[in-house]
Amino acid sequence: SAQKALHAASNGLTKSPITSTSLPTAAAPVKKNADATKSDPSNTIDVVPADQLQQRLNKLVEAFKDPNHVARRKALHEVKTLLFNSDTSDLRYTEKEFSAVDETSLGKALLRRFDDQSQACRELAVSTFGQLLKALPGSILALLPYAVPVLEERVAWQQSGAKTPMESSEEARLSLTHVIGALVAGGGKALGAYLEEVAAMCGVLLEDPYHEVCEAVCGVIVSLDAALGMRLAPHAKQLIASLLPLTTHKRHRVRAAAVG
Repeated sequence: SAQKALHAASNGLTKSPITSTSLPTAAAPVKKNADATKSDPSNTIDVVPADQLQQRLNKLVEAFKDPNHVARRKALHEVKTLLFNSDTSDLRYTEKEFSAVDETSLGKALLRRFDDQSQACRELAVSTFGQLLKALPGSILALLPYAVPVLEERVAWQQSGAKTPMESSEEARLSLTHVIGALVAGGGKALGAYLEEVAAMCGVLLEDPYHEVCEAVCGVIVSLDAALGMRLAPHAKQLIASLLPLTTHKRHRVRAAAVG
């Protein structure tokens, strides 16, 4: 499987309480302990100089393999907050500063966590990978051969004929849709080599039970048509058949996206 192949490939980056002796007659204001007002360390941002970024990422990627899901989640969260602005999702480093980082190896390490047993880890891995593609579109061509097989395994039904998504998390499925959209937007004509796989995944997503996924994939199909034009023709009939039910969807935004 794609996940096993990724795991077999390169290991990624080589990177004092208050007491009282008597009961007070009136409630006195309690002074808060300064430690209690400190923010959660997981939410703080430790800015790493650009020349030390690769080394920090090496350590975090190694922690992706930790058997403890809490440790894996912490490492994934730190990568996300280290690289991206939480408000804008923009890369914290300039393209020149980030040039020393092996984004392909980082991307592969994130892809290996797409099937993590922990839902929180999967959601972090997929969303961070999507942000990486959007921030560094130049990395898309190098990551396509690794990303498409992994996406095929995650954007699928659990059993043939059953409409139960392989990925149980709605948030992760929405992020997977955004990842495919980023690949389509940045891959351009090179995506033609994976057109059959991408069209099949779009077909699955059009039948997803989560309305936001249905809405998002309609936009992906529009981008796919813009990128490949007539090369999409062999798959158009099946995609249209999957789109038509959405034109009568109970949610207006989905109907509008399907018609558009």
